[in-house]
Amino acid sequence: MASYLLLRYPSRRHGDDPPVLLLDACVLIVLAKADAAVLAMLSRSLGPAAVLTTTVEEVRQLTPADYLRFGISIEDLTLEEHAAAAGLAAPDTPESDDMCLAACRERAWILATNDRGLRLRCELAEVSTVRDLELLLALVEKGALSRDRAMTVVGRIHEESPSYFPERLVARFAAELEVIVGSRN
Repeated sequence: MASYLLLRYPSRRHGDDPPVLLLDACVLIVLAKADAAVLAMLSRSLGPAAVLTTTVEEVRQLTPADYLRFGISIEDLTLEEHAAAAGLAAPDTPESDDMCLAACRERAWILATNDRGLRLRCELAEVSTVRDLELLLALVEKGALSRDRAMTVVGRIHEESPSYFPERLVARFAAELEVIVGSRN
């Protein structure tokens, strides 16, 4: 995993395999619309990436073949994880969020999500999370994504959803990107 992400698992020993990055629907949709090829970079550069079968059904921008082509595994929940998801269910939250939270908690995975409510629930359950823009920064840090292409992707994300990705967020991303790129020189 890229050091930019600062992903810490107290129970993980140095040298353990990197944790799996579980991608939720919002991250998949945003990245697929902006530049689907970035999804392939995740598993190649940051470690294993996965989606739940329920997420595959939810995300219309990608096909099951796309996930396989991108190196993203498609996972089913176990019966125990389904029970855990039911136990984690919160009022007015999608069942898919409960499933992602349960899978990550039970498997010590990291959840890639932009959903503020889900991120808070993950924090309370001690599940690590990462946003899509943080993934882009990590890909730049690893040398898998150029600064220019990262800015192009973020520009597309902003154009698609300016209220969720406002100019100030794009500016903050650009500043962090410069720190990462500058640290390589």
